[in-house]
Amino acid sequence: MKWRYSLRWKLPHRPCPGPRELISVVVEAGQAAPEEVMSRWVAGSGYAVCVDFLGQKQIQRWSDERKAAEKGVHLVKLDQWFASSKTCHCCGHKMPEMPLNKRIWQCLGCGVEHDRDINAAINIECKGIMELCAAGLVVQSAHGGQRKSVTQTVAA
Repeated sequence: MKWRYSLRWKLPHRPCPGPRELISVVVEAGQAAPEEVMSRWVAGSGYAVCVDFLGQKQIQRWSDERKAAEKGVHLVKLDQWFASSKTCHCCGHKMPEMPLNKRIWQCLGCGVEHDRDINAAINIECKGIMELCAAGLVVQSAHGGQRKSVTQTVAA
């Protein structure tokens, strides 16, 4: 495989003062940028050193589902509107309104004081475990203890 290093104009809001590509050099994969490219580059000039990977098909991102399947783990996706940070993980009471700048809050149901981020993390973990258990899977916590025994063991 080969790489192409080039010096290209990268400021779309300013007109290019000359050619869009000043120089282009093809090298073997893994080699550093050639001197003829780096010697013409000037910081702040609007030109950037670019690297193209030649002779290879388009690089594609793996989906979360594919990554999970590759690792042999189960993926649980929660609704983006799940109120994880304003639902008390102790009693389940949901605060009707809570501005984003309020980082610590007290539950009106049980009186426990919560850190918004820690409470959200606990709620998301519990919701994920509930979804996995509903699917009939055994969930092991990170420290090795089992939460419920059914048929198949998965990582939390």
